[in-house]
Amino acid sequence: AILKQIIGRDPLGLHSIFSQKRSIERGNAFKLKERAPIILAWGQGQFLVDLAKLCFESGNLTDPKGIPCQDNPLLFAHASPTLQTHKELWLNNIMKMV
Repeated sequence: AILKQIIGRDPLGLHSIFSQKRSIERGNAFKLKERAPIILAWGQGQFLVDLAKLCFESGNLTDPKGIPCQDNPLLFAHASPTLQTHKELWLNNIMKMV
């Protein structure tokens, strides 16, 4: 609910590190050590699709990891689902990927 409010107040996506207005900041953030994983885990809500597009269009992703949503290839399972057993399952699956 809070993210929906942020998106509504921030139509340019400035909240997102993938916003065009934050390209320098993003470039600095992606100066990662070699082989450092980039994990996509923002959730599966359809309201996240436009922000996810920003991410993929940024050109900064090199071999990203994540648990894809079955309904939309731009969406990924959130890193902290409600149930503890789901959190552990998510973590185990990500660890196998990296």
